[in-house]
Amino acid sequence: MKVLYFSFITLSLSLLTACTGGSSTGSDKIPALRIEEFFDVPELDELSGKIRVVNVFRPEFTDSSMFDSPQILHIADGKAYLHEGKYMTTFSYPDGKLLSAFNHYGAGPEDYQYSYYAYYTPEAGGTWTVLNVNIGVYKIMQYDADGRFRRSVTNDTVEVLAPLSDGGWLGFNPSYSLNGGFHKVRDKVITHYSPDWKDLGSTTLKSRRWSVGATDIMDFLPVYDGQVYTTDADTVLRFDLKAGEFVPAIALLEGKYFFDWSTPTDTKEISAAEADHLSPLRPVFNSRYAFITYYWGPWPDNITRSDVYDLSTGRLVFRKELPRKENEMLTRGLPVEVDGHTLSAWPVKFVTDDHFFALVSAEEMSTVTGTDNVNPVILEIAIESDK
Repeated sequence: MKVLYFSFITLSLSLLTACTGGSSTGSDKIPALRIEEFFDVPELDELSGKIRVVNVFRPEFTDSSMFDSPQILHIADGKAYLHEGKYMTTFSYPDGKLLSAFNHYGAGPEDYQYSYYAYYTPEAGGTWTVLNVNIGVYKIMQYDADGRFRRSVTNDTVEVLAPLSDGGWLGFNPSYSLNGGFHKVRDKVITHYSPDWKDLGSTTLKSRRWSVGATDIMDFLPVYDGQVYTTDADTVLRFDLKAGEFVPAIALLEGKYFFDWSTPTDTKEISAAEADHLSPLRPVFNSRYAFITYYWGPWPDNITRSDVYDLSTGRLVFRKELPRKENEMLTRGLPVEVDGHTLSAWPVKFVTDDHFFALVSAEEMSTVTGTDNVNPVILEIAIESDK
């Protein structure tokens, strides 16, 4: 099963400025999750929030739509656009019927060799954008909503893209190198492109931290209202296009549980820090809530906590925690009841102010259904809070 927590939706700066909270910089007020204040909540029943499954989306399993951990590119107007491997697929939502699937996997001028990242933008009738990787050569391939070829742009410096609201793009080059068993994140070049892929200028980000297991802060760059975001340990960052730099947007963690994960030089230091500090997984959030998952305690006795915080107050409104089962290698996600089964769901992105999508793996669904011919399930979940 692939790690499912990497994807998260992001919010615009205009929405963030309406929120109140702590500041990680000491000057600009940004929303802050007060995890330390609510770390030891004695009575979870006293929290004001709860979650409710609204829709269960089961993508149809066919030869053209077999998924392990698909990218949820876009869901709107009764359609869901998913990608994994070589296929771009469209389903009816929420009944899961496959409407269309195409792939241009091959060696021709209109084909891609390997589609690690794909994007769907609904403007102008819909466009699929695929990053094609072929022996270190990157091409940007674009197709219309029905899979007809539109254009190909060779670009050897772009490894990750982020679409902007004006139809343009940001291209990121998140390269890294081995150093002493760690992956040192190199300087990254960020290039601004017009909708027709003209270079509008670039900037360079300096290395920010050591990253265990090659976890690069530029690996995943979701966009909300034309703003590009990422996370770096304790902070959600927004890319300031004019300044050419990431600036703080939400403080995820402050106080005694915070640890500067840029400082360890070996795995022993990391193991020691894990015993009494938190390393939040990538959050899922919008202008109202932040859903954050983190592990607490040293392996193999740690627990998984799924917290929901109100960004206007920084207060905890919902929490689920799950101890690791005996001999279980992977800590499980948010426990959700569906059709009499308790499923482990990983939040992926918000879809409305108080609804988010969560993914249940194909491996888990295979165990539940007793068949290998099954796709992951995507749950639409509502957060309900009276405060």
